[in-house]
Amino acid sequence: MTGIPAERRPIRPQKLYEQVSARLEARIIDKTYDAGDLLPSERDLMREFGVGRPAIREALIHLRNIDMIIRYFQIDLCFKNDCLASSPMGGNS
Repeated sequence: MTGIPAERRPIRPQKLYEQVSARLEARIIDKTYDAGDLLPSERDLMREFGVGRPAIREALIHLRNIDMIIRYFQIDLCFKNDCLASSPMGGNS
């Protein structure tokens, strides 16, 4: 939409996964979840945010794509900052 002034651009509603992702990202930034912390389970996140598993999974995929979190042993997620340095899979070798 280059060339269209911001006030004339259509407003696009956010998708559920975008809203969940934004909230989780804010928690990472404000240190609610610190580097190396495990995220709550998908089921717990579903209950907390009142959304289905697809929205949670898409949000987590988005956070992995922007390097905010990493996936580990297929189930646990931890924040990328210092997580690899203290993990058995990476770090000071």
